[in-house]
Amino acid sequence: MSKPRISVVVSADADPAVLDRSLHALADQTLPVTTYEAVFVDSVHAFDWTPVFEEFVRTHGGGLNFRYYKIPKGGRATANNFGFLHTSADLVTFLVDDFIASRCLLEAHLTFHEQHPESHMVGIGGGFFPDDVRADPFCQWLEDSGELLGVSFTRGTEHFPDNYFYVGNSSVKRDFLERAGLFDQAFPFHAWDDYEMGLRLSAIGMKSVYLPAARATHHHCVTLASRLTAMRWAGISAAIFEMTRAGDQPWHARCAVSPLRHRCNAFRHALMSWLTSTPRHEEQYRRALLDAEFSRAYARAKAGLVA
Repeated sequence: MSKPRISVVVSADADPAVLDRSLHALADQTLPVTTYEAVFVDSVHAFDWTPVFEEFVRTHGGGLNFRYYKIPKGGRATANNFGFLHTSADLVTFLVDDFIASRCLLEAHLTFHEQHPESHMVGIGGGFFPDDVRADPFCQWLEDSGELLGVSFTRGTEHFPDNYFYVGNSSVKRDFLERAGLFDQAFPFHAWDDYEMGLRLSAIGMKSVYLPAARATHHHCVTLASRLTAMRWAGISAAIFEMTRAGDQPWHARCAVSPLRHRCNAFRHALMSWLTSTPRHEEQYRRALLDAEFSRAYARAKAGLVA
């Protein structure tokens, strides 16, 4: 088999039904199947993906270079490092498992890098909730505000930051990532690993460009409870980040406010939202709750109260 032109690394965590969608979407790309490979890596062990993958390969695997690995338990950084080391193309796309690729996603990433052969150029594809998920006000707010992914792909990307990187849907040349170093496996959760990598890539000259055609559908209805869990992970990860990076950080102002004060603010905005039906107060209520969880987890981790 000839060397692929582009590789895809998928960090596996979603339920088997979502995995099945991801497999089918990557098998149905506009690129010839001989030009790309896909490596799925499970380091979470939340589900047994083996039967789904084996059934897919049995029924759809003709000519596809798809591989699945279940590795010792670790964070997303561990999965992406393993996947990267088990790919062979000079261009690697990172995709999370609940981002279902559009048919032209890989072609859009590949075309961008062929048109921009400079090693420091990075392609960023968006992830968009489907209409049924966006019908939920909380999910719509997360997506439109940029609270979920750090940027909002729905509010216009005319001024897209050229130092943005995430492992949801991004492509990077192998030699450039190797120069920055692999993902930091000290991060045990799905949080901060790509932020930290983005800082290292930026330090050696990364310029990221938004690729509208490299679109993925984000099949994940995010509840307030699940987002609060994610904020706990983020708070702990921020403390881990500071073990090796001193100095002021963007989240210090948020953490200077006590969790109790954040919760009091949340209660006040919830009351004002109920009295006035003003969307602004509902948004502030959500943000204050999330800030409370982040600052509490951060403080506990900094105090050594979290393993």
